[in-house]
Amino acid sequence: MPALLSCRVIAVACCLTALLAACGSDDNNAPPPNAMPGFVTAGSVTTTSYDGNSDDLLTGGLGKTGLAGTAPGFANPSSPT
Repeated sequence: MPALLSCRVIAVACCLTALLAACGSDDNNAPPPNAMPGFVTAGSVTTTSYDGNSDDLLTGGLGKTGLAGTAPGFANPSSPT
């Protein structure tokens, strides 16, 4: 029985070695991981900063107290937009 167990251990070790060896790659022609696709035209990158106080994107300009209060009314209640 111990000989059978050691044969299984050797077989599993050989399978794992073959599996790990298959994970290797010698592909030196792969593109860089963050390469820009060909259909994207090169241009300048723009950034926009939001400070959260003067340009509140989370609450739609209402602020914390505005969200806790009643909902704002319509400018023209007979014809709301």
